[in-house]
Amino acid sequence: MTVVLEHQFWDLSSDDEGWEVTLRFSGVPKYMRVPWRAVTRFHDPSVGFRLHFDYVSPGPGEIARAASDTAPPGGESTVVSLDTFRKKE
Repeated sequence: MTVVLEHQFWDLSSDDEGWEVTLRFSGVPKYMRVPWRAVTRFHDPSVGFRLHFDYVSPGPGEIARAASDTAPPGGESTVVSLDTFRKKE
């Protein structure tokens, strides 16, 4: 399923579990919630920015190890702003 957010959408928000938005179909508002694991691609055509996500399901007992393997040194995370990739006008 492809979701295009372009002109008419409301209440876009996100949290640790996923994102949500209200769209209108034939004038009828519909709420939609999408878990992050369901997102496979992101594309912003206005700036030519694309992301592709590959998820690997951890096996039994691998969740704790994966969390420690991916934790950044010093416990700090890095935040990348999408503004870095947008066209400057």
